[in-house]
Amino acid sequence: MQISLPPGRGRRRTSAFAAAATTGLVAAALLTAGSSASARSKPDLTTMPAPEPAAQITQLSERGTTTGRTAIGGVGGQARAAAPQTVCQQGAKWLRLRFTDLSLRGRDTVTVSGVAGGTFTFTGRHWPGKAFHTRAFAGECVQISPSLTDPASSYRIDAYQSGSQSLAAANVIVAAAGDICGTACNQTDDVVAAINPTAVITAGDNAYDSGTLSEFNNNYHPHWGKFNNLVRPSPGNHEYRTSGAAGYFDYYNGHGVETGARDQGYYSFDVGDWHFISLNSNVSVSASSPQVTWLRNDLAANTKPCTAAYWHHPRFSSGDHGDNSGMGALYSALYDAKTDLIINGHDHHYERFAPARPDGTRDDANGVRQFVIGTGGRALYSATTSSAGPSEVFNNNTFGVGKMTLTATGYTVEFVPVAGRTFTDRVTGTCRKASTSPDFGVTTDPTAVTVKQGNSASTSVRVSSSGGFSAATALSVSGLPAGVTATLSPASVTPPANGSATSTLTLTASSSAAVGTSTATISATSGAVTRTANLQVTVTGGNTVFADDFESDGGWTVNPAGTDTATSGRFERGNPDQTVSTHSNQIKQLGTTTSGVNCLVTGAAAGSAYGANDLDGGVTSIRSSAVALPSGASTMAFAYSVGHGDNSGPDDYLRVRVVDGSTVTTVFEKVGAAAEVEAIWQNATVDLSAYAGRTVRIQVEAADAGTASLFEAQVDDLEITSAGTGQADFAVTANPTAVIIPQGQKNYTTVNVASINGFGSAVDLNVTGAPAGVQTQWQSDPVTPPAGGSVSSQLMINTTATTATGTFDLTVTGTAGALSHAVTVRVTVTSAGAGGFADDFESDRGWTVNPAGTDTATSGRFERGNPDQTVSTHSNQVKQLGTTTSGVNCLVTGAAAGSAYGANDLDGGVTSIRSPQIVVPAGTARLTFAYSVGHGDNSGPDDYLRVRVVDGSTVTTVFEKVGAAAEVEAIWQNATVDLSAYAGRTVRIQVEAADAGTASLFEAQVDDLSVTN
Repeated sequence: MQISLPPGRGRRRTSAFAAAATTGLVAAALLTAGSSASARSKPDLTTMPAPEPAAQITQLSERGTTTGRTAIGGVGGQARAAAPQTVCQQGAKWLRLRFTDLSLRGRDTVTVSGVAGGTFTFTGRHWPGKAFHTRAFAGECVQISPSLTDPASSYRIDAYQSGSQSLAAANVIVAAAGDICGTACNQTDDVVAAINPTAVITAGDNAYDSGTLSEFNNNYHPHWGKFNNLVRPSPGNHEYRTSGAAGYFDYYNGHGVETGARDQGYYSFDVGDWHFISLNSNVSVSASSPQVTWLRNDLAANTKPCTAAYWHHPRFSSGDHGDNSGMGALYSALYDAKTDLIINGHDHHYERFAPARPDGTRDDANGVRQFVIGTGGRALYSATTSSAGPSEVFNNNTFGVGKMTLTATGYTVEFVPVAGRTFTDRVTGTCRKASTSPDFGVTTDPTAVTVKQGNSASTSVRVSSSGGFSAATALSVSGLPAGVTATLSPASVTPPANGSATSTLTLTASSSAAVGTSTATISATSGAVTRTANLQVTVTGGNTVFADDFESDGGWTVNPAGTDTATSGRFERGNPDQTVSTHSNQIKQLGTTTSGVNCLVTGAAAGSAYGANDLDGGVTSIRSSAVALPSGASTMAFAYSVGHGDNSGPDDYLRVRVVDGSTVTTVFEKVGAAAEVEAIWQNATVDLSAYAGRTVRIQVEAADAGTASLFEAQVDDLEITSAGTGQADFAVTANPTAVIIPQGQKNYTTVNVASINGFGSAVDLNVTGAPAGVQTQWQSDPVTPPAGGSVSSQLMINTTATTATGTFDLTVTGTAGALSHAVTVRVTVTSAGAGGFADDFESDRGWTVNPAGTDTATSGRFERGNPDQTVSTHSNQVKQLGTTTSGVNCLVTGAAAGSAYGANDLDGGVTSIRSPQIVVPAGTARLTFAYSVGHGDNSGPDDYLRVRVVDGSTVTTVFEKVGAAAEVEAIWQNATVDLSAYAGRTVRIQVEAADAGTASLFEAQVDDLSVTN
């Protein structure tokens, strides 16, 4: 396919589909979901909002709020306990998280704590089925501690907000009035504009006289319509003079204003740390009505510390209409939930009441403060009545608007009059459910530790003050696994007021400590107050048998059986780009890893369109080097992520398999489904005890099978540990296990001896099975592996001119006392004149990417694939050909086309790929191949395509094309190289390309390579 690329010189992988930008955080990142270590992940920080979920509680935020993207969460019933996770924004004074999913069953919970104080525990009643923002938590980090035992429980957090002002100073402003247009709404609209609010609420009777659409358009819209981007209305009795309040709903819905369903007219939303509820007193408000039932459920789901409600008809009023006992069920529900403020209209005056119970009794401890603000512009009422409510201030001769200045802990409500009037009012209060007293919180960093039997590990425990707290705080630990002890130094800390103090927690595991993962509780106690934090503790066996964090080449082989069918998104070790689907607004490929920067991923590059660069066309696989498992119990643990679209199905999968000789067994599997599933790091543990004493390989597979779908998979931090119960032993492996040698020549294999269960003795090496005319020689013999490590020795196999041609097996045996292990090396002797090689790259012939482990390229690494054509709109030239010289595949520096100038080309340094062994024919031998090089005018002589001959330890460049400061279009060309100097020798061909020096646009391709005479 052809993709046109926009002009420019920058070289970054960017698209509407991918968002991977990062900025500085504490330790440059956030914690990733489900990580077994406290690695801090890379969110996408931006002042633009994150993609909005379809069903959510609207959040209006404080001015200056910054929005950041992240992707963390977890599910219940995992094999390993969920570690606490931390979200940080350096320098922030508070953070507020957005849950896109909180599905908690039974007693499962998720607890969020601020490092500077404040804790809230979420349960299954909190906004089921809806996305929502939490309350704000003080400090630059929050810790998320899940307790999920039910497999049906899950949670996801995709974004957060942060602010640079303290919670006490950060505020939102809400303007409020009812009974508006009216004759004086051309004055009150000026008051609202001067207030400059975050939101505007109306307490009904918004457009007189009957709330028709015409009256809204002619009376309301010229004045208050300018606030339609801010307004959250409620209807009054005058709106219902038009059947079903049709004019009200038609006007506001026509301007994109939230109103609730037309047959209900009630809804809720959040402003800062306040939960606002718009009610409808013109439909049933009895205790058993759907509205009151909804209200009680809404209040139970709310997680904000402060609450306000508003509707038209007041429960208490000293005006013309007086008290309305019919509003008692609404008031009672709000009182029971410790609501702070109620705003009403209907009576055309201003009145403030003291906090009261539903019957009007003053209750300064738990009562709700009610206001009547029917002063929005309709003629004021002069009549008065007595009220059962505790009225404090009354005025009925001034038009004006209520100004509500709201913080996370309290409120200031002022009456602001229209120009020329002098009456004002002002009152402050503290939210019923907000904590303003001295307090503290406790967190750990890291939030998960791994300790081996017989070893120690540590974490930092931080006690953070809020509200001026500064007192001695005792620390303790409970819930540790058997055989693990804890030491806190110091055991008591005293944080400075609004500061923090730390202690070091050291965990020591005995040699017989219980292997597995559990959750310990860190308790901080001062007086009668105790705050807690969770710490994930993983105890592993005394020996690490195999571990790979994928930061360097660990010898994994792509498509080891040569049967892979995937056309894109093939497994690679790389630094993944975050990919966000514009179809579902979900992250499908994480731009984070659980440690370091690399992981195994089905194509590291982000796509430029829905499903681009994901796994396509079938199966992709990658296989580890040999792993010698000790006798006794062994456990494999790894992190994984699977994300897919709703076009996925059960034919799609991520599998981890054990290759034991010719037997391949699936030990872990995650399959697709017809649902949108967001990528998230999770942990898995597999018991490998059934393979005790055997040498195996680990194979990771993924498939987009059946109908084409969007499917992404990632794996990181794979580790196999033993319980340390087996005897000291060793394993013997060889690489390669098959060699070809022409008569009169020699070749090599490397034999590796690996320690098991602390083995550290000398191992004698021996070779048997060599026929006449074949000699062997060791580089080192005997060899002694370090305990827990390995050592290698090179075996030279030499033939004579008269050695019989054919194939035979050498048996390589390692012996240490009574222990003996062997490996077989197959040797093929060819005639002196034989040899040659040909590869059209249509199938896997055994080429190895990054063979020396020294490649530095960050993208555009060499692969065998079907190349996409890429056309630069900067120069209108083809830079990567979408054709090959035969078949469909070639060697190419990243098969995918880019979505921007220079995207998906070679970046960051050198990429290399090496052929299998090739016996160069005797006589006049030559190497022929097709090649293409395309580059931009930002290229230079440091960029190149090279073909090199690897002859033992000698690597010689036999062909080179270098870059230049010019636009060069890709085109297939042919090259021939004389290899006569290598006649009769066994060599390898290495193809290299580099974008070195200054970053530039550089693409290279090779096809139809052959060695002949």
